[in-house]
Amino acid sequence: MYPPFNPHGFVKAETESHHWHSGSAFRTQYFNALSMCFPELERRMIQSVRATLAAVGDQPQVRDLREPARNFIAQEASHSQIHSRLNAHRVNPNWPVLVNWVPKGHIAQRSWLSNLARTCGIEHLTTLLAVYVFRQPTLFKHVPPSIRDIWLWHAAEEIEHQCLTLNLYRAAGGGYLRRIAYFFLIVVTANTTILAQTLTNLAHDGQLLKPRTWRDACVLFWGRQGLAWFFARHLPTYLRRDFNPKDHHREACATALRWLRDYRGRGLDGQSTHEETSAHSTDPGLV
Repeated sequence: MYPPFNPHGFVKAETESHHWHSGSAFRTQYFNALSMCFPELERRMIQSVRATLAAVGDQPQVRDLREPARNFIAQEASHSQIHSRLNAHRVNPNWPVLVNWVPKGHIAQRSWLSNLARTCGIEHLTTLLAVYVFRQPTLFKHVPPSIRDIWLWHAAEEIEHQCLTLNLYRAAGGGYLRRIAYFFLIVVTANTTILAQTLTNLAHDGQLLKPRTWRDACVLFWGRQGLAWFFARHLPTYLRRDFNPKDHHREACATALRWLRDYRGRGLDGQSTHEETSAHSTDPGLV
């Protein structure tokens, strides 16, 4: 389900800073960088899951995962579309989106399992980020509510479907070494892309060399509850052969799912927004 979406809620008022995240240039451009990458990454993950379902056919070990996979595709499609709309209102359209420079191509039949291994790695990274969001309730405290709800909704749904791609990978016959090899590749490429996009955004914003920019970066990543320390501690869990996302971060995950259940229960025109967006979507990678 889409979150309630009011396009006017994303339009900057004349008296409002375009640094929407806590008035911080670094935090704003870091989360802008993430949001700018999401639409394309979500499309690639959708393609990967679809290619896997097509390749395995009606094998018994995958049969029970088809419905969860369809739900995964629907959620990722909504994430892609909402972040695209958010970016249109909060990011300068003249700024380059670096992830779009990577050759797309179609997922070849011979590489569907490798692409799914990549998707599993991306899902682990996004799930950890989602867990961090719900473990740090002050992270979006000074963010406009309309934007805060987008990020919390996305994070909660990432936690909701956190097991799907890994379960599908194992059911389709994916092995440990392939999963780990592509995980290391994703950790390097994803972090390099996000860093490059953040620096590019800051340069275009005229904030790259400001002392406060890098003070805010140090607090966000290396402060007492910093993002870097969190990822350094929890990334290696993925290296376990028997890794299961549901065995970790149970308290934060429970909090996220309660938030999502309450959010969906508000009935704030979410269904009508979903139908309106779906009706106007023309992207074959999403619908």
